[in-house]
Amino acid sequence: MEDKRVEELLRESWSPRPPDGMRERVLRRSREEIRQTRPTRIGWRPIFATIAIVMVLGTGISDHCRQMRLANLMDGASPKMSAPFDPSSLLKQRQEIASLLATTPAGSLEGDKSL
Repeated sequence: MEDKRVEELLRESWSPRPPDGMRERVLRRSREEIRQTRPTRIGWRPIFATIAIVMVLGTGISDHCRQMRLANLMDGASPKMSAPFDPSSLLKQRQEIASLLATTPAGSLEGDKSL
């Protein structure tokens, strides 16, 4: 056969449109694959149940820690407790500082470079 004849046969045999029903078959198969591979949606009920469980556990832990702190306070074994604040102690400290400043000569602090 000649090249021109082969080219004409190829042009005639090629059709730009797919065969009837091919588009529907391909779309149906792809939809089925998408449905099979798509992860299932998680509903609100499991999420709500998980949040509720976490809240109950957190509340229980918080209550336990609070009870332990109260027990330590009742036993007096808390090392973090400090003495109660006494405003008169601040007044005494201020008076001591004022008396020290009054007894120190005015010129002695100017020449002292260590302060």
